Amino acid sequence: MLAVVIPTRDKASRLRLCLHVLAEALERVGEPWNVVVVDDGSRDHTAEVLHLARTRLADRLTILRFDAPRGRSAARNVGAAQANARRLLFLDDDILVEPKVLTRHAMAGEGEASPVLARATIFHLPWLRHLEDPARPGPEVPFRLAERARRLALGLTDEVRALARRSAFEADLHRLLALREGQPGGRWPAATGGNLSVDRDFFHSLGGFDSKMGLRWGVEDLELGLRAEQAGARIVHLSDVQVYHMDHPDTGRAGDHQANLVYFAAKHGPEVGERLSAYFAGRGELARVVVP
Repeated sequence: MLAVVIPTRDKASRLRLCLHVLAEALERVGEPWNVVVVDDGSRDHTAEVLHLARTRLADRLTILRFDAPRGRSAARNVGAAQANARRLLFLDDDILVEPKVLTRHAMAGEGEASPVLARATIFHLPWLRHLEDPARPGPEVPFRLAERARRLALGLTDEVRALARRSAFEADLHRLLALREGQPGGRWPAATGGNLSVDRDFFHSLGGFDSKMGLRWGVEDLELGLRAEQAGARIVHLSDVQVYHMDHPDTGRAGDHQANLVYFAAKHGPEVGERLSAYFAGRGELARVVVP
C-alpha cells in the first residue's frame, strides 16, 4: 500500500531515532509496507545506523547508497524507483511519525478522480538544535536538555509532544490552505517534503523531483507541488495528524535557499519566483505568492 522513501546525508544520530520511531509505527500498523533509505554519500556513521536498523526492519528495509552526494532530489527519485507500493511517502531523515500518519497517507487519494499529494502538519522540537545526538546527550549538555533528550529516546510520548511547536511557515501554510479551501489550485506551497505522499505512477509521470535543485537545500518540494497542480493534482492537508521535526543547526542554508529560488524563478517565471522570494525574505504574505 505504502512505501516510505527517506533520503539521508550525514545525520546519523537523527536518522537512528527516525527509523526507531518508524519501525515502532510499522509494527503497530501491521501492514506489509516497505522502507527505502537512500544514503546520499554520507561520511558519518550512517552505515552503522542502517546496519542496526536492518536487524529490526529486516526485509522491509531497502538500503541504497551514492558514493558521492547527488542531492535530496536525486536520492528521492532513485528511492522511488526502487519502491514497491501503490503510494509513496517521502519522509525526511529528521522526522518522527506515528502509526496514524502512515495510515492516513496510505489512504489519501482513494476514490479521488484527480491525483492527490498529501501532507500532515509539521511540529518542531526547537530545543534539539542544541544537541548533536538527541538520543545520547553528552556530559556537557545542561540537565534540562538532557532530561528532554532522555524522554525523546523513549519515543513520541505526551511529554515530547508538549515540547513541540508549530513554525511560522507552518502557521502561514494553514492560513493559505484555509483561504484556498474549495479552490481548484493555489495550494502548492503546502507540498512540503518533510512528509509528502503521492501516487507512485503519477510521481513518475511528473519526472520526479528536479535533481538540479536537490544539491542545494530548499524549494525542490514546493517546485514539485507546483508542477503537480499544473498537471491536475490536488494538494491535501491531513489536518488530523502531525509529524515531529528534530530540529538541527542549519548553518549556511540561506545561500542554498536563495540559489534555488533563483532557479525556481527561471523555470516557472519571474513573477511567481519573485513573489516566493519576497515571502521568504519577510516581505509579504504566503497567500500573495499564489494570488498576486
